Amino acid sequence: NTGLAAYPNPFTGVLNVTFDLDADQDVKLELYDLQGRLVLPLLQDAFLGGYHISEDFNLTSLSDGIYMLRYESGNTVDYLKISKTH
Repeated sequence: NTGLAAYPNPFTGVLNVTFDLDADQDVKLELYDLQGRLVLPLLQDAFLGGYHISEDFNLTSLSDGIYMLRYESGNTVDYLKISKTH
C-alpha cells in the first residue's frame, strides 16, 4: 500500500500529495490528462524509507479539469484521480 493521497480534491491552486515508503526509494510523481498524455512532471527524487512523505505543489497555472496523478517507486505504480477547479 503506497498510502497515496492528494488534498484538497478538487483543488484550486496548491495540491498536497502524501505517500508512505517502507524502504529507501526513488519516487516519481507525474500528472497525466485523461487521454494518457503527460501534462507535468511533479517530482523525481530519492526519499528515506519509513516515513510518511508530504509534498506541496503549486498548480495554479494548470487548466481546470480532471487529471491522473501517477506515483512510481521501485516496482510499484499507483494512480489517483484528481480534479482542478477555479
